[in-house]
Amino acid sequence: MVMRRGEPTTPAAERRLFRRYETAIPADFVVDGTHHACVVRDLSLGGARLVPGHPGLAGARGRLRFDELWYPPGLPARVVQASEATLHLAFELDERAEEALTFFLAAVAG
Repeated sequence: MVMRRGEPTTPAAERRLFRRYETAIPADFVVDGTHHACVVRDLSLGGARLVPGHPGLAGARGRLRFDELWYPPGLPARVVQASEATLHLAFELDERAEEALTFFLAAVAG
């Protein structure tokens, strides 16, 4: 696993609903059967930031998959911001996907 221990952003700087963790997780973002290799740079229950970006994916829905999650379907997500540098995802989790991600983030934080 290519990942350093998850570190939450500072509370004063955090304006989001969910705590974000810095990561370096190799992953795939799958949209309409096309795999986009990426690295997850930060992750929370609400979404993720991926590098590299892909402007053509703005608004697309797909699934974020990475081996360490142990949830083969992947995390359903919508691209809320896309540039050449990054993709920002908002997760659209069902109960099982949320449970899998919660357990993963607890392990990262611990």
